[in-house]
Amino acid sequence: MPKISELRALLAKATPAPWHHAKDGDDFYALFTDDDEYAFGCRDEGDEEDNAELAAAAVNALPALLDVAEAAEEHSCNGWNCSICAALAKMTIPNGTIRSPK
Repeated sequence: MPKISELRALLAKATPAPWHHAKDGDDFYALFTDDDEYAFGCRDEGDEEDNAELAAAAVNALPALLDVAEAAEEHSCNGWNCSICAALAKMTIPNGTIRSPK
């Protein structure tokens, strides 16, 4: 899994969000910015509309998700009754470290 800093760098290099998806011709789906700047496209061979919708939603949500991941890295508490610690115990944080409750 990429590190938070790597994801932020990729996001900074990409076409600025927000993105939305739209059919572009008869057999092509594209991702566009709110200014209708082309961001990405793919040929429609079955599930591309769903893929384009997911890609747009993921790019739009990524800044907030990265903020949450960074906050989670700094999180600390005093016990096992913390829902954040319980959730973090089940996953690997995007910087590659494994978190477990204190």
